[in-house]
Amino acid sequence: MSKEMFSIRMRAAENGSHEEGGTHISGAESIVLEQEIERTMRNLINRAFNHERGEPDFLQITIDRLKEKVSHIPPLTPTSFECKSVRETYFKAKELLQKCNVSESAIEKGLQILASGKVVPGAYIMHSQTGELLFFEDKSYVRVSRVDWELGTFEKWSGLYHLSSDRIKEAVALASKVSASQYSVAELCWSDDPSYITGYVSSSKIGYVRLSPFKESGSATGGRIFFIDDQVDLSDYVNYLSRQAVILKTD
Repeated sequence: MSKEMFSIRMRAAENGSHEEGGTHISGAESIVLEQEIERTMRNLINRAFNHERGEPDFLQITIDRLKEKVSHIPPLTPTSFECKSVRETYFKAKELLQKCNVSESAIEKGLQILASGKVVPGAYIMHSQTGELLFFEDKSYVRVSRVDWELGTFEKWSGLYHLSSDRIKEAVALASKVSASQYSVAELCWSDDPSYITGYVSSSKIGYVRLSPFKESGSATGGRIFFIDDQVDLSDYVNYLSRQAVILKTD
């Protein structure tokens, strides 16, 4: 039985591809053994065509054999806060981001961007002090790829913290990879799915902090922003997020 690992990435859009201005519908990541490729592809196709944001007319699945060394990192430690209103959630998110050394002006700009309703197939990169959006190769966003959990690790982690959904599995994997970069100050994210109103703030300093509600039910606003520091090597950062294979595991 083959022990080679493969990265499988799916993205789906409506009214053309993302590059042609299509509306982002769905995306997902997995790192699997060769014998798991077919099953994973079926799951990703089913996910793309049964999404509450609509039915895509563009679907792309990319499969790459992992040739480079795989890095192993621990998953972030989670905490959760249920707030009484969107306003209270924003206040708590600001408090957490300020603990991570994100400026008030950058926080306000980040919240405005995610609440605007413009959805991109990835994350914005923002300077943590000036609030300036950074572009790489003419793109205003970066997509985090090549990240997953070691077999059996999520089940142990979820049993410990009583957080067991596929949505959380994917979110914690992504947030953990982002926070492991020396350039990441913090991440702000909430889902653009209309029925899901929970989001999070995360960093190596505060862990993975779930917050709800970030919006009213039925709203399609959302997305993610990576706040970075002054010393960022943008090419190195984007390469790490999009190319470096990372597996989450515990001791």
